Amino acid sequence: RRGDLSALSEMKAVRMFKLMGEVEIELAPELRVADSIRRPDFRVRRSGERWTYVEVTRPDTSDAAIAAQAFLHRLNSVKDVRREFSLEIFLRCEPAPHEEAALLAAAMDLADSERFETIDLANLAIITKQHFAGPVVSPINHPGEDNTCPRFGVATGVLGGDGTEPQRIVSVRMPFSDGRADAFLKREAKQLARDEQGFIMMDMADAHIGMQNWGLLLRRRLQPNIHTRVGGICLFTNALELGTTGLHTLFEFSTIENRHAVQPLPVWILEELRKLAAIDNAKRATPRDPRQA
Repeated sequence: RRGDLSALSEMKAVRMFKLMGEVEIELAPELRVADSIRRPDFRVRRSGERWTYVEVTRPDTSDAAIAAQAFLHRLNSVKDVRREFSLEIFLRCEPAPHEEAALLAAAMDLADSERFETIDLANLAIITKQHFAGPVVSPINHPGEDNTCPRFGVATGVLGGDGTEPQRIVSVRMPFSDGRADAFLKREAKQLARDEQGFIMMDMADAHIGMQNWGLLLRRRLQPNIHTRVGGICLFTNALELGTTGLHTLFEFSTIENRHAVQPLPVWILEELRKLAAIDNAKRATPRDPRQA
């Protein structure tokens, strides 16, 4: 009622455990963490088992997204070059203020020329100008670069019209640091106790970087001496999608087991979440590839 979307995320998480059946759920339980009393969002268990404490969070619009959009706005003068082209700026890192001027000058020079080529600015960026092939942005694979690194992409351009204005697209691909994903993990992990089973669930509805990329980032952070009080993580999102029998509200899940956890999760939690993912996936008109989860 107050417009707190995190409460809706908690309701979604509780619903998932209700669908599993034969699960006892207690909201806002007390939990002693070191010398203080915390209140995780809820805890769950099956008959005869210990409680598993669950924290739910909802990451919002990414700092990386905001930074990439602001950077693209500062590059708008490249879009204003009256030539037909597709130009991609592949950043190896977020440029410092003194590097932006050199990057902009190089992009402007290439855009406002007859050349269609690639320029490599050492340790900073790769600028590629291609012939305009329609209003489609196709990321370029750069051999020797970390093409698997999670990235945020934005694009702008001049399209359509009566043919008197040259069509062009300028796109930027900026690496997404795992600092933000780690910050959310640290914040939620503080609500969990080292001597109790702990589980973190993240509603990715507002996280523009996507579930697959966050999954990669979070897996890197579950190390033998880091976040060992976290038994596992579930990333989830839902949307109104076309299904085999019409429109449905369908969920997508990605689960991560922490093999270094001091208190491992009960096996059934991740197994049941994967079953729920399979059930909703089967309802889709075009099922997702489960290997990407």
